[in-house]
Amino acid sequence: MKPLVDVMAGRQALGCDSTARDAGWSERLREADVNGRMMNELIMDYLIVEGHKEAAECFRQESGTEAAVDLETVSERMAIRHAIESADLHRAVELVQKLDANLLTLYPDLHFRLKQLLMIEMIRAEHVEQAIEYAQRELAPLVESSQHLLPDLERTMMLLAYADPTSSPEAHFFSLEYRQQAANELNAAVLSAQGQHSESRLPMMLRMLQWAQDELSHHHNVPFPRIDDMIEAIPKLTSAELTREPA
Repeated sequence: MKPLVDVMAGRQALGCDSTARDAGWSERLREADVNGRMMNELIMDYLIVEGHKEAAECFRQESGTEAAVDLETVSERMAIRHAIESADLHRAVELVQKLDANLLTLYPDLHFRLKQLLMIEMIRAEHVEQAIEYAQRELAPLVESSQHLLPDLERTMMLLAYADPTSSPEAHFFSLEYRQQAANELNAAVLSAQGQHSESRLPMMLRMLQWAQDELSHHHNVPFPRIDDMIEAIPKLTSAELTREPA
């Protein structure tokens, strides 16, 4: 694929006529060398990172693209995610330790987060004394070695001061979104421990595309067909691009 600088350098050659510009860009797109193997690897990477095991298996059979990891680990990661999101925290910790016994030692912040979620569920169930004892026994030692976690522990303890903690200023601790955030962080840690990207490369490339389009439009005043609908993914000259003159 042609580097961005080459595309920008050729903007004058397209001239000011909108038809010529559109034709010129279309020609450049047709000439772009898109490696099929690379595209397949990007798709496989996305399916693995996002946890689509069955789709990854089908894609491997259809395209001959090998997965970079054992696809069984995808199921294990998704089981951990489901356990956290459904507030089955004991099960989540058990699955994490089964997958990688050293993971929570390597990521003490995540270890704290899982234990914090356990305490939150105790508070939700109105097991106040149990929650206090758990905080003293399990959370306090983690905070001693990681002082930046103290504010989170203090905010969690504040839940105990309210008759209805789900209506308190810290009620977001009870939300699915908070558990999903923890699940995402743990998923990224597992991927990193397995030597994989913590985020799929495909979304990163789409963000790079958006950045490059914005740079060309707003900072270099270059007329070009944009891809605004990422699902349709068809470059189009907008009315603004049709009337824009190259810088």
